[in-house]
Amino acid sequence: MIMKILLMGGVGNRLFQISYGLSASQQKSIVLITLPRYIEKFASLFGWAYHQEWINIKDLCLKLNLNNRTANLIEIFIIFAMFFLRKISSKFSKEIDIESLSTERYLFDFAIGYFQKPYYHKKEELKKIIGELSKIYRNDHSKYSCIHIRGGDLAIDDRLKDDFIKNIDYKNNLKIVTNDVVYAKNLLSDVDAKIFSNKDPADDFKVICNSKLLYISNSTYSFWASCIVFQNGGRVIFAEDFYLKDFFKFLDYDA
Repeated sequence: MIMKILLMGGVGNRLFQISYGLSASQQKSIVLITLPRYIEKFASLFGWAYHQEWINIKDLCLKLNLNNRTANLIEIFIIFAMFFLRKISSKFSKEIDIESLSTERYLFDFAIGYFQKPYYHKKEELKKIIGELSKIYRNDHSKYSCIHIRGGDLAIDDRLKDDFIKNIDYKNNLKIVTNDVVYAKNLLSDVDAKIFSNKDPADDFKVICNSKLLYISNSTYSFWASCIVFQNGGRVIFAEDFYLKDFFKFLDYDA
């Protein structure tokens, strides 16, 4: 049987799902399934998060030799049925770690999850994705420091704390990248630094990825940029409560 993995959420989440698929492909035949965009827009009316796809996912999957296609009508029905079952019972929300895929199966052979723990991935496959992203976004040889400030839809409790903000060196040729200019200006009202917001996540991502010193927010967007900075010999500073920090040790980064 072919194991199907749903790509959902923002690009940061989908990259984890792609990594899970790439890792799983060493044991199983897999295909990455994407809902039609019009279905995602319709589902957003009922709480489904709808995000701009600012990376060419199909091109990335092609480079990784992964099969990626749009869900057919039967698969769309199964996906929505599984989301309904997940609301009824947590047993339908299980994500199977890589080492257990040889003995465990998903319902309908359909994996739906976020896979944001190291044990859902193989290190070498995760690094392949980081390498491909680095080829696309790491091309500026100027040296600068950068902070990514995530506001907007990020929950208040997950945003950068005051003690983290106060320990940043704002005199070190710092670039500030944010998806929420008003929030960033209020947060850094006493700081004389240029705020970047191109209103294009891909352009902002490139600015972050090319920094030599990066301060990151508590988001998957920051995580993937930080991996690119680490892989290219840069330094990354993150808060103690950064929820993806276990990946840095897993990837052998000097964090």
